[in-house]
Amino acid sequence: MIRIQVPKDLQAHYGKRELLLSTKRKAHQLEEAILIRDQELAAFKVNRYTLRTGGTGAIPPLVREDADSWAKITRDQNRMHKDDPEQEGAEETKYLLMEDVLHKAVNEFVDGGWQAVNEEAGRTGATDQFEAIRSLDPKAYQNVIKRLDVVRGKTFDAHLERYIKQRSVSELTLKYQDEIKKTIKEFATENIHTDAISRFTVNDWKEQLEREGLASSTIGKRLGMLGKYWEYLETIDAIDTKAQSNPFTGHKITKKIKHKREMFTVEEAEQLTEEGSGLIIDFIKLGLLTGCRMKELCSIKVSDLTTFDNVRIIRISEEMTKGRSDGNISSGVRNVPITSKMEPILDQLVAHQKERKCHPTQRNKGYLFDTGYTQYKDLTGPMSKRFTRHKSALGFKANVKVAHCFRHTANNLLGRSNVDPVKRAALLGWVEGADKNLMANQQYGDQSFIYSMSKRKADLEILCDQFWFI
Repeated sequence: MIRIQVPKDLQAHYGKRELLLSTKRKAHQLEEAILIRDQELAAFKVNRYTLRTGGTGAIPPLVREDADSWAKITRDQNRMHKDDPEQEGAEETKYLLMEDVLHKAVNEFVDGGWQAVNEEAGRTGATDQFEAIRSLDPKAYQNVIKRLDVVRGKTFDAHLERYIKQRSVSELTLKYQDEIKKTIKEFATENIHTDAISRFTVNDWKEQLEREGLASSTIGKRLGMLGKYWEYLETIDAIDTKAQSNPFTGHKITKKIKHKREMFTVEEAEQLTEEGSGLIIDFIKLGLLTGCRMKELCSIKVSDLTTFDNVRIIRISEEMTKGRSDGNISSGVRNVPITSKMEPILDQLVAHQKERKCHPTQRNKGYLFDTGYTQYKDLTGPMSKRFTRHKSALGFKANVKVAHCFRHTANNLLGRSNVDPVKRAALLGWVEGADKNLMANQQYGDQSFIYSMSKRKADLEILCDQFWFI
C-alpha cells in the first residue's frame, strides 16, 4: 500500500486527509512496488502544485498510460542482467517513449508547438531543445519538465525513504535523520523537479534563507544535507552526472551568528536558584558548580558517584558526554571532584530518589534527574523544557542564556581566579587549543600524576566560593 498525507489546504479537493493506494504487488515484488510508489508520489506532487497554482490537478488518462508503460519497461529491465543484450532494446524503447511524451507535451503547453521551438532555436542558436523551450516560454518549460517527471516518477525527493535507509544515514540518530528528511522535503516543496534544479535555483533558495535571518551555520548545514542526498541520487543513476554537477556545493554564505550565547553573571545565577524549587533548582546548582554539559548532568546515576584517588567524584563516562568525531577518547570523559557545596545536593537527590515521582521510562534505573526521554530517546529534552520555562518566567532571553552557558560561566569564573586554561579544560572536559599533546586531549583520569584529584577539588572549591548563595 501507498499512504500519502494530504495537506490541509487540499483536503477539500480530495475529500479526505490521506490517500491509500494499492501497488497491486506482493511482498516478493518489492522493487516493482517501489517504482509504482515513486510514480504515484510524483503524480501527486505535480497535482498538488497544479492545484495550488489554480489548475484542476487531474492527470490525463493518456499521461497515465505513458507512465504505466515507462514503469513496465523499467521493471522488465530490473529483471535482466546488466549485460543482457535486451537491455539495449529496453533503453531504445524508453528513449522513443520519452520522445513521444516530449512531443505531445510541447504541442500541449507551448504556443505554436514545435514550429515555435525550432524558430526560437534558430533565432538564439540554442543547440539543446530544452534550452530553446526555456528561452521561448519559461512557464511552458516548467510544465513540459513536470510532464516528463510524472511519466518517469522522477521528483527531487522521490528516493528520500531509500536514502534514509542506507547505512551512512541509518547509523545517525533518529533526530538527525528526521532533520535530514525535513530539509529535503522543504526544499522539494518549492523545487519539485530534479531536472530544473541548478546552481542558480539553489543560490536563490540560499539567499532566501539569508533574508529570513537564519544563521550561516544553519544554512551551511542544510546545504550539506542536500548535497549528500544529491550524491546519493548520482550513485543510483537518478541523475545524469554529465548534464548536472552537484548544485549544492561551492556556495558562499554570508557570515551571520543568530544567537551568541552569553555566560550567566553571579547575580543572574543567584536569581535562577532563588526562584523556584525541586529538581530544576538542583539541576541549575549542579550545572553552575560543575560546568557540566546538560547531557552529562541528565545522565548521572547513583552508580556514577564513587571515589577516585581518595576523593569522592562524579564519573563522567563515554556514553554520558559529547563524543569525538576522530575516534579518539572523548574530551568529556573525566572525573569531576565533588566539592563541599555539591555534596549536600547530591546526597539529597540520592536520599529522595525513591520518594520522588519519576518518569515511568526511568523507574529503577538510578538516574538522579529522572525526568524521562524525548521521542528520540534523548535524556536532555524534558529537563531542557523545564529549564526554558523556568528562565523565561524570570525574564531571561531565549536562545542566549541557555543551560549550556553553565560551562561558559564556570570557565570564566575559574579564569578570573587564575586557574590556567589546561586545568580548566581538564575540569570542564574541553579540548584546549590545537596542540594534541595538551593534557586536555587525554583521558583525564589517567593523568592524576599531573593534576591530582585533590588539586582538582581545590580548584573547583574556588568556583564554589563564587556562588556564595548556594
